[in-house]
Amino acid sequence: MIIYNLTFIFYGFLAIVSQLIIFRELSIVFYGNELFIGTALSAWLFWVGVGSSKKFFSRNFPYLLVLAAVLLPLEIISIRVAKSFFYFGTILGPLPMFATTFISLSLYCILLGNMFPLACSLANEKGEKAALKKVYYLECLGSVLGGALFTYLFVGRIPVFYLAIILSMLTLFMAVVMLLKNKAKIGLPVAVAVLCVLIFAFFAKNIQTSSRKIEWGKFKLLEETESRYAHLALARMGSLKLFFENGLLSAQFPLATFYEEGVHWPMLLSSAPKNILVVGNAESGTLREVFKYSIERLDYVQLDEKSTALLKPYLEKEDAAALSDARLFIHYADARFWLKNHPRQYDVVILNVPEPANAQANRFYTQEFYQELKQRLKPDGVLAFSLPSAAEYLRLDIQVFNTSIYKTLRSVFASVDFVPGDNLLFLAGPEPINLNEQRLVKNYEERKIHNQYVVPTYFPYKLSLERRQYILERLASRDERINRDTSPIAYYYFSKLWIQKFSTPNYFLLNLLMLGLFCWGLVRLYKRRGQFVKYRYYIFIFLFGFMSMLLEMVLILSFQAFTGYIYWQMGALFAAFMLGLVLGSILVKPAKEKGIAIEKRYLNGLVLICLIFSLGLMIFLPFAAQLAYPKLLIIFPLLLVLSGMILGASFPLSGYLAMQEERLEKVSGLLYAADLWGGSVSALLSGLLIIPLWGFKGAIILALGLELLALLAVNKD
Repeated sequence: MIIYNLTFIFYGFLAIVSQLIIFRELSIVFYGNELFIGTALSAWLFWVGVGSSKKFFSRNFPYLLVLAAVLLPLEIISIRVAKSFFYFGTILGPLPMFATTFISLSLYCILLGNMFPLACSLANEKGEKAALKKVYYLECLGSVLGGALFTYLFVGRIPVFYLAIILSMLTLFMAVVMLLKNKAKIGLPVAVAVLCVLIFAFFAKNIQTSSRKIEWGKFKLLEETESRYAHLALARMGSLKLFFENGLLSAQFPLATFYEEGVHWPMLLSSAPKNILVVGNAESGTLREVFKYSIERLDYVQLDEKSTALLKPYLEKEDAAALSDARLFIHYADARFWLKNHPRQYDVVILNVPEPANAQANRFYTQEFYQELKQRLKPDGVLAFSLPSAAEYLRLDIQVFNTSIYKTLRSVFASVDFVPGDNLLFLAGPEPINLNEQRLVKNYEERKIHNQYVVPTYFPYKLSLERRQYILERLASRDERINRDTSPIAYYYFSKLWIQKFSTPNYFLLNLLMLGLFCWGLVRLYKRRGQFVKYRYYIFIFLFGFMSMLLEMVLILSFQAFTGYIYWQMGALFAAFMLGLVLGSILVKPAKEKGIAIEKRYLNGLVLICLIFSLGLMIFLPFAAQLAYPKLLIIFPLLLVLSGMILGASFPLSGYLAMQEERLEKVSGLLYAADLWGGSVSALLSGLLIIPLWGFKGAIILALGLELLALLAVNKD
């Protein structure tokens, strides 16, 4: 039985590590925004749920492991080949994202899903109830182990393709051990699988190089590396060098016009720019432009040390010299976390952060962050950053997005101004921003600046009163919501702006089709409402799966907002939730009495605990932002453990009740599918719509409503 227990733990380990490997590869295509994360997680949970609810593959568990060992490296290769059908570095629309993600994950995830009910059947030696509980908590334990090892040991150290091959070899080893344990013959399928994995291992370097070459298409890949945070790559096209982070173009050089705009407007507006803070990617032009001025100190805060190491050998001579300047102080840290611990005052702050395409980037556009920056600016200091906009005509979606950021700035700074363009350059400070042409020309000449693009003859065009007045009227005329840590509306507005780029008649028709399918599904559910009693425990676990994923997202995003994105701690938060699942499922024991009354009371009590937990969370979160970081680092993992324990306990309890009416193999498959499908729907909606639209408070209120529905479902007889 020890071999079986180890296999069930390895099953959870295989599922979580392969998920993280595949998601990391897919993120290079879809650059890791909230829509991609929600889509990928939703697709993963959906197909695993499909696999657990139906029998698609062999009923022999070891042979499924053999098949998984071969499929995993092929999955990575197929994703890279799929990228060659898209122009690398461009932002793909939602339809290619949904199609590619759901198609590429289907086969492998169905295979993983098929393993769960088979594992329950293998464990069925001490009774059906014990088997369901054992497989569930051992699988969760394997997920904790795999998530922790991937986060703290594997990622950034082992390239994902090599890691996939190592995982395939381990999977094949576990399959062979199980076959030998069962005294089964090592037949032709296993021999072929061993041969395939050995070929992958022996030619790993060649496959890695060839697949990357296909992936990059017309670009000449100069160098790539994988850090803890992203896949980093430097490519060449013509005379330009292009720097990509997770497949998205992050910098291009030499291109002076790209960097002069963001640096010289705030530097020329400052009366005496001596102490400067730059946040975000700046090696390939920004630092050089800042050093044209007689500054005393430049603090440069960058999250990823490997990006600097990758770029440095390929930089222009002036940019490389800027990195060696004695006035430069580089800090590899999250900017928000760093600002809270380094109370220096600055004349100019330049933000080179990505647009708020996801919750992580959105943290640099919130009211709370601007308040932190205001404390770091001198009385006459200037803050500068740019966002996608339009030079002449603002469409409604651009207006909404730009207005939200504009009003957020106005809620903090006494003065907010802007320079119009395809990228709208925002300028803000505690004192009035004086965009006076004569003053800018005077400072330009006195400071002996020599630019190619931002020059005195360029000022009248950019500062045209008519163009600036037009933009101001559009921004002031709308009453959009302020972007906050607890209500991150800006990345919802940006998502709408991004999706609008791909709006076509076909896209509109597809939306109508999806709406039609949704309505059809509601009608079908209504017609089968009489069968709800039969499936009440599966409905219960679906609702709890949705609710648990929603609360997990609230806790993780609020921790990220309140403390800064600390990579190691984020990994600990995911592990804490999975640990809660393990503890919750272990603590639950089946009632010794016959009948369902005792276990139903346990389940009702669990819902009551969940209601109290959610209400407590709603009361706690507004105060959490005021707590010191060390306290939050203790409190949030504990909250995630408690949240996980509630879901972990609900799964076996629901299974015990369902098994009063049906056999183990059917119950285990359908219950696991219901849990995953609830999480799948929640993963798609919570990060993209629920949290940005309703904020953390609104999301918790929705969770409370789902808990009451779950209570109603489980007590419907």
